[in-house]
Amino acid sequence: MWSTDAWLELLERLNRHRFRTALTTFSVAWGILMLVLLLGAGTGLGNMVEWEFRDDAINSIWIYPSSTSLPYKGHPVGRSIRLTNEDHAALAALPPVDHISSRFYLSGEYTVSHRDRHGAFSVRATHPDHLYLEKTLIRSGRFLNDLDLNRRRKVAVIGEEVKRFLFDEADPLGEYIQVNQIAYRVVGVFDDVGGPGELQRIYIPITTAQVAYGGGDRVHRIIFTMDKKNRLFDFIHHLDWTHLIEICFEEKTSCQSDEVCEPRGEIKSTYGKQFQVHHVVEETSVTNYRGNTRFLGSH
Repeated sequence: MWSTDAWLELLERLNRHRFRTALTTFSVAWGILMLVLLLGAGTGLGNMVEWEFRDDAINSIWIYPSSTSLPYKGHPVGRSIRLTNEDHAALAALPPVDHISSRFYLSGEYTVSHRDRHGAFSVRATHPDHLYLEKTLIRSGRFLNDLDLNRRRKVAVIGEEVKRFLFDEADPLGEYIQVNQIAYRVVGVFDDVGGPGELQRIYIPITTAQVAYGGGDRVHRIIFTMDKKNRLFDFIHHLDWTHLIEICFEEKTSCQSDEVCEPRGEIKSTYGKQFQVHHVVEETSVTNYRGNTRFLGSH
């Protein structure tokens, strides 16, 4: 209920204690300002992370080889670890894995030509599932398939920028391009939301690249997604501990090499291979894990 006397009394007290009133007003205003700034910064950071991973599949894990940080069974510290086709096949056989692709990199930028046009573009050798892992959008033709891998076909899928540079407005499908003096037949043209850099790439079958460029059975990276019903920690418990990978979770204290700790924090090492895992938990959140794995058996 409106009371004139109450409001007059309030104004009189505020006027009597001007310094206290000014400090209180400033404190409230400062608090609101800080709240708005922090909420804005948090939202901006979240948007930045989403934008950074905009062209990567949800719920994906990326494995990179590195070198050992501890001696193991007579092997010295700093021993380089190689990922191979066998590692790819072992991961592909795990139940939670949905899509999987390895990458074999051709070092540097290779000279790519078509008739009298020459340019330097990045070449990636992958498996067919790379289409889903990088959210590649096929604009014409097709992507790589299993038959390309099995027969080691010399086929290529080129980005929009590569097409524009080598072919202008002409249809590139069925035409041949030279990648470091090896002819590849163009079977598709792709688009990618990752930006112009992604559109300047060329995809070829990984089996073809391993033979043509002396890669043997080596792969430089393994990328895979899990079924949305499975989480990263569920995937860890599906691994073959006696051969492929041994991962130990820890929070602050060290874990024994033969135990699997509770998944409370980041992935740490016991022995062996360093890698970085990008695990996209949901469409709007990304969790990065960095650590080591222990590879047994032939490794």
